[in-house]
Amino acid sequence: MSSNSTPTARIETSLTSSSTVSALVVSKKYFLEVTGPGMPSEAEDVGHRFEVDVVTTVAANNATIYLDSGSSLNTGAVPDLTGLTFLIRPHTTLADVFGGGANPPRLTGATFMEDADEVQFYNDAGTLDAYWLYVNSSVYQWRSGNDPTDLSDHSGLAIPPGTGIIVYRQPANGNLGLVHTGDVRTTPFRIPLRAGYNFSGNPAPLDSSPFQRKMTRAHGFKGAGSGDTADQVHFLNADTIWRMFYYRANVSGSVQQWRQYGGPDPIDYMHDPSFFNDDTACLYVIQAPLPGYWIQLP
Repeated sequence: MSSNSTPTARIETSLTSSSTVSALVVSKKYFLEVTGPGMPSEAEDVGHRFEVDVVTTVAANNATIYLDSGSSLNTGAVPDLTGLTFLIRPHTTLADVFGGGANPPRLTGATFMEDADEVQFYNDAGTLDAYWLYVNSSVYQWRSGNDPTDLSDHSGLAIPPGTGIIVYRQPANGNLGLVHTGDVRTTPFRIPLRAGYNFSGNPAPLDSSPFQRKMTRAHGFKGAGSGDTADQVHFLNADTIWRMFYYRANVSGSVQQWRQYGGPDPIDYMHDPSFFNDDTACLYVIQAPLPGYWIQLP
């Protein structure tokens, strides 16, 4: 599953827009997304996202948008935005997608973690941060599944764009369909990939191939003759079953394929238009960092 942003507070703006400042709500989190001009390269700024310092922006009230240059959610270093176009969007939160806080829950909660549905996110260390739905009468909260002493409500936790989400539904709670609406991007989308594990959602509700996602040597992906030393992509098919693929490529570039790791047939998935399903997250396993990686959207 992947996150997106609600379209209700989408703001298209310039750096000096008093109307933008007045539209911001201090209790909410926002990010600025560079939308143009032109097509990006790995080294340019289009598609990057930066956290808005909402408290400073609203308090200053001087028609200036202040950014949090130290935020870990920024997709790169904050550039000079002069001459660029961008959108300011509110972050999607746990409560927006799954209920909680003031919103009725959309999953099944309980008073004990072992009976409640969970959502899980991969962190920078490659381990999972879990949150479980606490429900007691009319109290709906998302509590930490990693720290049993943390009884605070995490319903306002921001889910950055492109974040992959694992939803663990208790077997006794049965199957459930969830619908979450939002804007569909038509501009390039940045997914900075660190070395190691990166669990990422689909940046748009569209099927695509590795080639369409620029997963080639020309864009920094590392290929090899076997999966052990190549960049990989994993898809979670069931609770603990992963389908794994690796980038098979030689030094000259005459061979560039995406093959199933341990698959029975040497099928090349490089141009498979449904390799990335429109609503499926994947785990990138990357040999060397790709901080400028981006996907072109229609």
